[in-house]
Amino acid sequence: MASDLAWEAVAYKTEVGEATALDATQKKLFEEAERLLAEGKADEGLRKALDALATLSVHFTREACKPARDRAQKTVNKAIAYFQSTSDQYGEAFATKASARIQVTKNRPEGAKKTATQAAALFRTKGDKKNEASSMVTVVDAHLSKAALVGQPGHTRMIANVTKTQKQVEEDNKVEALRFQEDAMNAAREVAELFRQANDKRGQADMLCALADINNNMSEFERAKEVCMMARDLYLDLDDRKGAQKALELEHDAHIKSLDGEEALNAAQEMVKMYRQAGDKRGEAEGMFLVMKTHFQFGACEELMKVGKEARGVCQKASDVEMEGIILDSMMKAQMFIENDEEALKLADEAVEVFKKGGHKKGEAAALHAAAGIMLDKFFKDSDKNVSAWRASGFNASIFKDYDMESYDKALGMVKEAEDIYTALNDKEGLALILDTQQNVTIRATMLQEPDETKQIIKDNKPLEIIHTWYIPDPEDAAAAALADKGEE
Repeated sequence: MASDLAWEAVAYKTEVGEATALDATQKKLFEEAERLLAEGKADEGLRKALDALATLSVHFTREACKPARDRAQKTVNKAIAYFQSTSDQYGEAFATKASARIQVTKNRPEGAKKTATQAAALFRTKGDKKNEASSMVTVVDAHLSKAALVGQPGHTRMIANVTKTQKQVEEDNKVEALRFQEDAMNAAREVAELFRQANDKRGQADMLCALADINNNMSEFERAKEVCMMARDLYLDLDDRKGAQKALELEHDAHIKSLDGEEALNAAQEMVKMYRQAGDKRGEAEGMFLVMKTHFQFGACEELMKVGKEARGVCQKASDVEMEGIILDSMMKAQMFIENDEEALKLADEAVEVFKKGGHKKGEAAALHAAAGIMLDKFFKDSDKNVSAWRASGFNASIFKDYDMESYDKALGMVKEAEDIYTALNDKEGLALILDTQQNVTIRATMLQEPDETKQIIKDNKPLEIIHTWYIPDPEDAAAAALADKGEE
């Protein structure tokens, strides 16, 4: 019985892994479960498999993983019944902990909170402080889930407030969501303390980061900064620079939200320094990207470009195509912000080449789409100015400039090229962006030719075929018409 249940739990690794990438911790837990089962330790293997299954909950909100989630709940229920029948409270604790995690992903926060508390109590009786703390993490998530559900369809407050105005309902919802966030904040503090008592520095640091995130969302920025510094120190004690990066990024967010640009820049530069000292080029480039974001958020585009050029050099030394493309994208957006379309297009074209050489198809498609967007925007802006001037002149054809059809068609070709790449990758998010661009082009092309007329140009959520029939007045025709009008007088 235990062995069959354990292998049933282990099987979710493959099913969920086909829909999304599993992290190192998840893989390690499943490998340990498989090893225990291979050694004939069925109950131990089942406990470890359930612990591994609980970690998959982060993926269970994905549409592709929901069928697995629903079956996983049944597997866990059978495991609870099995351990209860054998009076194995420790095994029951692991199964109950997994059940709580799954309930959170099904938007059942009250049930998840109750179940997680039961799991924590079972671990407490066994003196397992670390698993007691990790069970209570679900309580924090349950409070946050309740805050997120406020105002959503089916939420009880919506029914209770049907006699109130929409504004009153919104105010009530804000108060209620804040109350749930405060509950989450208090629970997070308690869980961080449990991890400290268990001497689990990583668990404590992770929970402090969760607490900082809650503080930021509640505009408790000073508290967030203080908590982030504590978390960073714990991660560095573990020589975990990725964890320290997470803490620095949360601290950076707190500085940004409190409009402290100087301290935000210091946090970003601290990240660069940390990775530079460790000789980690990828991390150094990520830190420089954060510096660039800080400059952009405070309008220092010239400084952003300087850092961007240096960051590209770091990426090239590390042969990191993806990060160099991200850096180029940031530089491109900075140039667009200051309305330097020519330089922005140059950077977008460079990004296309970087991704193409590195064989990074998704990046190539995104860069092609960005470059096409710049070209199309320039085309429509220039054309609109041209048509507006022509109409304002009383339709004087002699001042009308021909449309730049070459750049227009080239841009549409780039959009199609990006679409083909996204189609080959089955990238639905990318294809949605392409569709949005195609619809936007159809609208702008129609309004450019018929600025005084509104008509249906989208059917069944799909753009109509774009027909390249542009009205371009002929100066000679206009002159002949003017003479005819004069003769009639």
